Order: sequence, then C-alpha cells, then structure tokens
Amino acid sequence: MEGDSERTSMAGGGGGGAYDTDGSEDGVIYIGHNPIDNYAMETVQALSEKGSVTLRSKGRSIPTAVTVANIVTREVLKGRSRVRQILLDTDAAPGIGSMTSTIEIHIDRLQLN
Repeated sequence: MEGDSERTSMAGGGGGGAYDTDGSEDGVIYIGHNPIDNYAMETVQALSEKGSVTLRSKGRSIPTAVTVANIVTREVLKGRSRVRQILLDTDAAPGIGSMTSTIEIHIDRLQLN
C-alpha cells in the first residue's frame, strides 16, 4: 500500500478496508463490506493452501479485518497460526487533502511437529 505518511509496523495483534476480494494478488485478501464469516473462511482456506496470507483493508472496513484476524488466530486455528506483522499507513488523495487509513495484517500458519 502506498501512502504519503509514515508506515508503522507492529508485531502481534490482529486487522480490514473498503474494497472487496478481487483475487488479483496471490495470498492477499481484500477486506470490504461482505460478512465477516466469508472472509474468515477464505483466510483459513488460504492459510491451508499457502501457509501465509495478508489481509488488506482501508477506512471503515479496518475493524472487520481486525475481527477476521482475531477469529482466525484465536478461535478457528487456536495455536496453529499467528499474526506476524501489522502495517498501518495512510493514503492521501492528491490535491484535495482527503486521507484514508489503511492496514495490512500478515498471518502465518504455524508448523506443528
């Protein structure tokens, strides 16, 4: 995500945005206004196939992404996944000064021995 402000990285914790999944990037799920359960199931499926996934969101959908990350890591895959990194940023529209917050939540599936 590109923005005009400082990007903050935080480890741990969980993540969402105003655009929907479009499948354009491998391992990336765009969180929008669909039901939380749909995103949670898609995230679990992506983790089982790829081992890691990134939730991306912006604006008013950020709480949805955080909820999805928490459901997946704390409820569905208890102890078998973790949030590796959270990136926060702001996109600024040129010329008009409008700013929108963005978030990326990177989740990894843990390898159990």
